[in-house]
Amino acid sequence: FREPSVPISPEITSLTGITNEEVARDGLSFPEAYKRFLQFTQGLPTVCYGWDAGVMRENLDFNDLPCTADDFDSFSIRPWFQQEGIPYGIKGCVNSGKLAAVLGAPMNSIQEHNALHDVRSIAAAYRFLIQKGVKSPFLPTSARSAL
Repeated sequence: FREPSVPISPEITSLTGITNEEVARDGLSFPEAYKRFLQFTQGLPTVCYGWDAGVMRENLDFNDLPCTADDFDSFSIRPWFQQEGIPYGIKGCVNSGKLAAVLGAPMNSIQEHNALHDVRSIAAAYRFLIQKGVKSPFLPTSARSAL
């Protein structure tokens, strides 16, 4: 959780399941959360679902941190899901929190619009499509042929 600059409204708590109490207990400042994110990714490329890289750069800028695409960028996996998921029920723009449910992919659910839930949904949907034989967008062409 990132510490918000204003209290979380009841509407946002209803949407995400995240409470002011949780954020007060577990929240980090954005600079600290970003530092830990960079440590976690260890310089490896990151993946987002849609326009999250732009939102991250806006937050970097807001916190006076380097914020160009060279400072932070992320590969959007949404087009891959939109193209490869059609035969399995993905139609149009499905939000990340609904991907697993639309595909019927098993996952431990939290609550849609909760970042951890959304990541789990993306991962479950990715595993589902790979198990169906869809080629991963992350493997080099030579490695894909070995699958």
